[in-house]
Amino acid sequence: MLENFRVMCALNGSAIGREEGRDVLQRVGLGRQADMSARQLSMGQLRRVALARLIACPRALWLLDEVLASLDETAVGATRSLIDEHVSEGGMAIVSTHQALRLGASTSLRIELTA
Repeated sequence: MLENFRVMCALNGSAIGREEGRDVLQRVGLGRQADMSARQLSMGQLRRVALARLIACPRALWLLDEVLASLDETAVGATRSLIDEHVSEGGMAIVSTHQALRLGASTSLRIELTA
């Protein structure tokens, strides 16, 4: 999975080395799975890989759709922290979700749509 992750990053214009890739995967809780086949990953683990790509391939604007779906409570907390960190560093995140984000970011705007 590490090699797949590195290829995805390179295709996004952010080539990373093996150790940097391992560090990023560790940060999202996938350090032990780095040498697994990508086909063996659960849906929650695949979501963590997508979050790792956000870290490894920095962009000012993140578009996140149901970012907390299929994640366990630990991963939900880590995801919230990543979004908070990104926003506090001047980044932007547009997030669509059915779950409460409970972000600490002081500069946020919540738009709630109801049927």
